[in-house]
Amino acid sequence: MKLSSAFLLSGLVLTPLLARTYTVDEAIKTALLNNQQVNISAQNQAMAEAKYKQALSANYPTLDITLAVNRKDQSFIDKTNYNFDASSYGFPPIPIKYTHTIMGRDTQTAQIEAQYALYTGGKITALQKQAQDGIKYAKENSKLTNDKIIYNVKKYYATVILSQKIQKLMQDTVDRMQATYDLTETFYKGKSLKVKKTDYLRAKMMLLNMKSILASLKNATQLAKSALSFEMGLDSSASIDIKENSYKTYKLDKSLKDYYQKLYTYNHMIKQTNIGMDAMDAKIDEAKSGYLPTVALYANAQSLHNNKDGGIINSQNNDSWNIGVAVTYNIFSGGLTTAQGQSARAEKLKLKSQQAFLKSGLKLKAKKAFLDAKTAQNQAKIMLEATEVAKENSDLNFRAYEAGMSETKDVLESQFMRSLTEASFYKIQYAYLVNEAKLEYLVGTSLK
Repeated sequence: MKLSSAFLLSGLVLTPLLARTYTVDEAIKTALLNNQQVNISAQNQAMAEAKYKQALSANYPTLDITLAVNRKDQSFIDKTNYNFDASSYGFPPIPIKYTHTIMGRDTQTAQIEAQYALYTGGKITALQKQAQDGIKYAKENSKLTNDKIIYNVKKYYATVILSQKIQKLMQDTVDRMQATYDLTETFYKGKSLKVKKTDYLRAKMMLLNMKSILASLKNATQLAKSALSFEMGLDSSASIDIKENSYKTYKLDKSLKDYYQKLYTYNHMIKQTNIGMDAMDAKIDEAKSGYLPTVALYANAQSLHNNKDGGIINSQNNDSWNIGVAVTYNIFSGGLTTAQGQSARAEKLKLKSQQAFLKSGLKLKAKKAFLDAKTAQNQAKIMLEATEVAKENSDLNFRAYEAGMSETKDVLESQFMRSLTEASFYKIQYAYLVNEAKLEYLVGTSLK
């Protein structure tokens, strides 16, 4: 019993420590399934589709049934009081008085009514077109949301790669600095004339600084993983890891103009402004319909029943129906129709100007991302060679220092420059990954 409890306890302790490893594609797939922004976009699209169905309902007649029970405070009574002229018969006027109930207090009504719009001057078609454009806009917004999530996942994934590489680099630097410090301490305590106390203290100070930086880098790596986990829609307590070599890059072998053309064709924000202008055309048509008449067919049938037999509600008129056509034409609305048309036209011009501004801004962002990626690509070739030189220089200085042929400051400087050069190389790689992902996000489609 105790043994099984111990195994259970150890399992509970170790479970959070077992991180699941994600490739970049798996991370993107997970984010597109779990990120709440995807759900929000999906609901926006569902709302747009529901509004379109509402607009389509105008193509069909309306049919309403009304059932009513009514009780008045008193019956409807007809009182008669007049004198009948009987002089022609040789009689004096005969007074006639009587009271007659022509409708009781309780009435039951059953009515069915149908209406069908035969002509609305294009208003219904315009409203349906606007609702249809609403669906298109929502779909483009969903694609834009997905692209934004993909970009963020790639950016955070690249951040984790950079953090882990820098952390490993700093750990290697600490190990080398520790070896340098140990060697310096041996020389100093051995009364070496080439190593003074200032050299010993300089080596110790450098080692402690590197250890302090390493501690902060470990925290930075965890924060980077948390940011990636959040974008993936995972629980904050989830422990994740990455596969660095799963992040494949594209070959930016096309000209900048080619990417501009792709941007104008595929960018979802530009598509949204195009959809918005189409919707404004439909809005203008809706406003124009105010100048035209509307024609509607209507029909109804009703059945009335009263607690008084006879009277004004009787077997002859209990049931009735009628059918007709109604034509409505607005003569004057205080300039409302004209103002609605002017508003829609102004909105379209506004969208057109916004699109021109948007294209210029996107073009500038795409140019920067493209040039930054190409610059990083060229820098990476140079810095790769620089890291090899820095590594060789560091190793030579350390071996020379062991043989007593190099100064302490020289070996410390070479160690520091090696770390600095490698860190710069990793940052350049990160810059390429992020700018490539950003260019793909701006273009709105794969760079392949």
